[in-house]
Amino acid sequence: MDVAAYDLLSTAVLLLDADGRIEYVNTAAEELFGISHRHLVGQSAANLLGDDDGLQARFMDAVHGKFGVLRQPLT
Repeated sequence: MDVAAYDLLSTAVLLLDADGRIEYVNTAAEELFGISHRHLVGQSAANLLGDDDGLQARFMDAVHGKFGVLRQPLT
């Protein structure tokens, strides 16, 4: 997968590993969150959801496929 093409999009794109950690962030995502990719990569994407524990839990359930979310490894 050529992730460089994601930088051409105006839509924020974050690619996550199986544990919900950020592996890639495009330029639009950096602008949306106001955080450099250097500070986002390796962090849990749930941290971007704020302090709402219920929202973070639902996000992690989706990451782990409990809602039928299609997951495909980054290659």
